[in-house]
Amino acid sequence: MGYQKKGYTSREIATAWIEDWDKLTKAKANGRHRLLVVDGHSSHFTMGFLDYARKNKIVVLCYPSHSTHVYQGLDVVIFSVLKRAWSDERDKFERSGPSVSKLNFLGIYAKAHVRAFTKENILSAFRKTGMVPFNPNVITDSMMAPSLETSISTRLPLKLTSPVQEMVDLISHHRAHKRRREDEQDPEDEARHTPSRKLAPSSEPDYTPVRQAIDGLAFTSAAFLVSTSPLTSLSRLPPLQTYEISPDRNKDQTSLDMPPPTERERVLMAALENRDIQISLQKRVIGGLQAQTILHSAHIEDLRGKLQGNEEKKARGKDRGRINMDGLPKVLTQDKIFDGVVKAHAERNTAKDAAAKRKDAKTKYTEAVGVWKVREMDRKERNGELKSKWANEVRRWEVERNRAKCPPWRSQF
Repeated sequence: MGYQKKGYTSREIATAWIEDWDKLTKAKANGRHRLLVVDGHSSHFTMGFLDYARKNKIVVLCYPSHSTHVYQGLDVVIFSVLKRAWSDERDKFERSGPSVSKLNFLGIYAKAHVRAFTKENILSAFRKTGMVPFNPNVITDSMMAPSLETSISTRLPLKLTSPVQEMVDLISHHRAHKRRREDEQDPEDEARHTPSRKLAPSSEPDYTPVRQAIDGLAFTSAAFLVSTSPLTSLSRLPPLQTYEISPDRNKDQTSLDMPPPTERERVLMAALENRDIQISLQKRVIGGLQAQTILHSAHIEDLRGKLQGNEEKKARGKDRGRINMDGLPKVLTQDKIFDGVVKAHAERNTAKDAAAKRKDAKTKYTEAVGVWKVREMDRKERNGELKSKWANEVRRWEVERNRAKCPPWRSQF
């Protein structure tokens, strides 16, 4: 349409777009209501867009969030055909010699666009998404299931989450490397307690385990730990895998109290008692770690709340006047949504007026300060002249005073 070349904003583009859509569909509707299905972009629930739709019998229905891959015909049918058509046209063009550039891109894409956006493909998109003819059974439960790439299903024993598994692998490698270093250490150097001066050639590969762990974390839910992007309140560490700790009482104490009949059984019972003591200590350590984790989690939640408060404070200034969509499908032209848009529009205008007043007051203050600085410089200059004049008067007065102290007739004696 060329709206961006005309300098339109996103809100103005949406209003101009629905006006064009109205012109192309009004004759076929013949005075009846029309259904316009859109995604959750903010330009689709602006004042101008919805006001025009309500006045022209256009019902605007919004897709639920994260579902366009199932409900939107462009994603389901058209874009895949367009991708293949573009590849064919691009290869056909480049086989003739020149490569694709900004100068010839539109000409090549136009051919692919005509091949993809045919009547048959468009009708197939409406039919495959169950819109025309209306068929809600087209969308099955398996199509709305979570992605396997972002889901974790576990069975006992507990499966570690991907970020934890990366760190476990790194720690395991570090311990194994430490054991190898201890085994390879020179006994004589160890006896002298001095490090060896002979440096062994490095056998570590360029792709170190640390680098491997960092790259692995970048594709997990804890990618924010190795990313250069700032942390947000949505950044969360993987949940702690916990299990029940059995009581500390020993069920086999009666067997341990029995005197061993043989030396071998005495040795085995002593080893069993030592192992029981170790298990009890491990249980206490695990309990302490879990308690420490609870305290850390409470502290992290407190910090996350403060971070979220700062983000919401910034968002109120940036996204003032926008409707907070909850991700559910809804008719945007209904009275409740439209009243919210009207209220948000009024709040946005009030905020703009307040910002304009603050800007005007700041401009006036800056101008007043500039005038005051000029006047202050003039005042200092006048004061300087007055002080200079006063100093000259003082010097003349001192000369007259000295003359009065010594009259002319005294100079004759």
